[in-house]
Amino acid sequence: MLLARLSPKHRSGSSYQSIITSCARNIITSTGNHVAARLVASRQIPCNSIARVWPSSVFDCPKTSEYVKIVFNGHSNFDLRGSVRSYGRHNHVDFRDCETVDDALQLALEQVDYLYPDQNAAMWSSVFRLLSNGQLRNVVHKEDVPRLELLIWDVLEVTMDLLPRMRPRDLTTIILQLAKISNRVSPRHYKRLSASELALKNILLDERSSPQNSIFDPLAEAANQIIIDFEPRQLSNLAYAYSLLGYNPRFDNDTTLLDNIAHASLDCIQQFNAYDIANMMWAYTKMNVSHNAKHSAEQRKYPA
Repeated sequence: MLLARLSPKHRSGSSYQSIITSCARNIITSTGNHVAARLVASRQIPCNSIARVWPSSVFDCPKTSEYVKIVFNGHSNFDLRGSVRSYGRHNHVDFRDCETVDDALQLALEQVDYLYPDQNAAMWSSVFRLLSNGQLRNVVHKEDVPRLELLIWDVLEVTMDLLPRMRPRDLTTIILQLAKISNRVSPRHYKRLSASELALKNILLDERSSPQNSIFDPLAEAANQIIIDFEPRQLSNLAYAYSLLGYNPRFDNDTTLLDNIAHASLDCIQQFNAYDIANMMWAYTKMNVSHNAKHSAEQRKYPA
């Protein structure tokens, strides 16, 4: 195959992209979808090249779907279509080139049709990274604050709409990044805020500098509904995030988020590593919350 003859230093740039795209198209049309799927699964052809030329009928072929699931981690056919589109060269939203928070927010709204949960998480990670890179890159005129607030609300609305589709990893990333952003713009740091930080503070925190319930309660509820699927790192990061906010949401059944995190941790306690344990200890100590593990064990019919 032509790709095999290319040296590593030539495997980049537009010419390489055109070659692999051409190869992908030829393989699909001449040998059938299932062969192309095998090549993608074995990483002989990059996923983004296949996504650009793969016909929609590929998802109707059971044999192909089995191979494609190897690449996209067992998504359903519906999610698989979205994943392929989001990995396409022109449809993948890349926030790495954004230089300001304004840029990241604008890009998110421009590409809102392709802002899938993982891309949404990447966007909020980018916002925190840009804030952390220094004030000068985010300083804009103070009169821009109302415009930035509207952008933030629009992006948050997209995030909230995606909550039912989010997996634990993406949801936890979003919550953690929003918590870190809220902590950064909190008045207790006694620093001059840029316009971007001031707009984020006005949205994420209330007049008492407490977390906005209208934002962090739905996020906690979404996490609580799928908390049984959380892995140790996600459980510890979730606990860390809400403890960083100093907020422990209470649900209609009179349980709290930290109670339910501790409850869910019993299922995977032996899989916790040092980082996860440290996060959990810090979170529960900061919030002055204890959990009756014996009671939870009895409830779940575990040996005490």
